[in-house]
Amino acid sequence: YSNTTILFKSEGTRKVIALGTIALATIERFSKQVSKLPSAPRQSDRTPARRLLQVIGKDMRVIVFGFRPRTKQRRAVFDALLRCTRPSQLWDLYTFTCGPSKYKNSSPKVRLLNEYFRLLGKGSYHAQSTFENGSFSVSNDWWRISGMNENYTMCPTYPSSFIVPKFISDEEVQQASTFRARCRLPVISWCHPGNGAVIARSSQPLVGLMMNTRRY
Repeated sequence: YSNTTILFKSEGTRKVIALGTIALATIERFSKQVSKLPSAPRQSDRTPARRLLQVIGKDMRVIVFGFRPRTKQRRAVFDALLRCTRPSQLWDLYTFTCGPSKYKNSSPKVRLLNEYFRLLGKGSYHAQSTFENGSFSVSNDWWRISGMNENYTMCPTYPSSFIVPKFISDEEVQQASTFRARCRLPVISWCHPGNGAVIARSSQPLVGLMMNTRRY
């Protein structure tokens, strides 16, 4: 298995068998089972039971893995599935473990800005000095970092700073926020430093004279 997928390999060819491959996020539940093999008379006590692990997927698949008796293979796989699909703490989620942040500063604002600098292709900048200078002028050809939400007064559910189009002023950003539910205007979550392609997030727009949210 990996931290995203169970990979079932043939013992003979060592190639991955597609039928047994299942993404961890699609697992509904799993359980250990024991299956007693039929045996000859007077030897039932000597016949080892089969150790099985049943995995039920959200895609309606049911996969049963068999393990050799008197080994710890099933226990190891079961514990790994438990750890990966039901993490005991937030930081064990795949989102954080797939590529741990290299920024070790404990300040959330500093770490956020450092991540923005990386997205904008400005990895040589350091957020700590940016905070000390009170400057948020870092930008590339298309986008810039705005610190207008530093006190969370414009949008309490957004970060203290965010990436907005370079040629839009903070005043225009403030005005645009009033046309969105809870002032969650479109801001950049990811930016390709080379071609400028982005992924943005926002809430739904307000409509009508009363600025109501859409209801379907």
